[in-house]
Amino acid sequence: MCNTISVFFRVLHTDYIKYRKSLVVWITVAYPLFASAMVSIIYFGMKNIPDNPVFDFSRGILLVASFFLPFYLVLLVTQVNYVENRNQGWKLLYAQPVHKASYFISKILIILFSVMIAYLLLYLFSLVGLKIVHWRNDAFILDNLHITLSPAFIKLLKVYASASLMLAIQYYLSLRLKNFILPLGIGIAATILPIAIFITLGIAGIIQSQAALSTILRYDPYTLPYSFVFDFAAFTNANHLGNIPSVFIYSSVGLGLLVYILAYTDQVRRNVI
Repeated sequence: MCNTISVFFRVLHTDYIKYRKSLVVWITVAYPLFASAMVSIIYFGMKNIPDNPVFDFSRGILLVASFFLPFYLVLLVTQVNYVENRNQGWKLLYAQPVHKASYFISKILIILFSVMIAYLLLYLFSLVGLKIVHWRNDAFILDNLHITLSPAFIKLLKVYASASLMLAIQYYLSLRLKNFILPLGIGIAATILPIAIFITLGIAGIIQSQAALSTILRYDPYTLPYSFVFDFAAFTNANHLGNIPSVFIYSSVGLGLLVYILAYTDQVRRNVI
C-alpha cells in the first residue's frame, strides 16, 4: 500500500515537471488576468460610482470569471491530454510497471491544481485591480477589503463545483479524440452555441424572460457555471450575487465522478499494449 502511494506521488511529480513549462501554465495565468483586467478597466473609467463599489467590483469579477470559466476549462483539459495524445504517450505510460489509475488520476489532479491556482490568482489580480481603481477614484474605499470580497469569491467556489460534469466530459472527449482541434472545437461549441440559440429564440419571442433563459442553461453542463449571469433582472438588487441551485451543483459533482469512472474504464480497454 505504501509503495503504491509512493509510486503515485512520483507519477504526480513527473507530471508536474512535465506541465510546468507547457501552455498549461500560460492558460492558467491568462484566464484570471483577463477576467480581472476586464473588470478593472470598466471600473477604472466608471463615472457613476455604486453605493458599495468594492462589493460591486467583486460581483463583476464573479460574473466575468463565471462566464469565461468553461472556455478556460475546455482549453486547459484539452491541452493537458493533448501532450500525451500527440506522441502516443498514453500507450507508453501504460507499458510501465505502474498501475494505470496512477497516470489517469495524476492528470486529473494536475487539472484541479491548475484550477485552484487560477482561483488564487484571480483573487490576487482582483486586489491589484482594486488598488489601481482606488488610485483613479478614492471612492473605492479599501477598508475591510477581504471581508467585502469574500461573498463573491465563496460564490465563485460554488460555480467551480458546478463545472465538475463539464470538466469530466471534456476530459473524456480529449482522451477519445486524439488531436487538439476537435475536442477543443466541440467544447467551445457546447459552451457558446446554446447562448446563440436562446438569443435567437428570445428575438423570435419564444423565450421572453431572462430568468427562463438562466433556468434552461442550467441543464447544459457546459453552460451551468454561467447560467445565472443572464438573469439581468435579478442583478438590479445591489446585493445579489446570482444563484445556482444546490441540486445542480451536487448533480454535477456526482455525475462528473461517474463520467471519470467510465472514461477510465474505456481508456484502459482501448490502450491495451
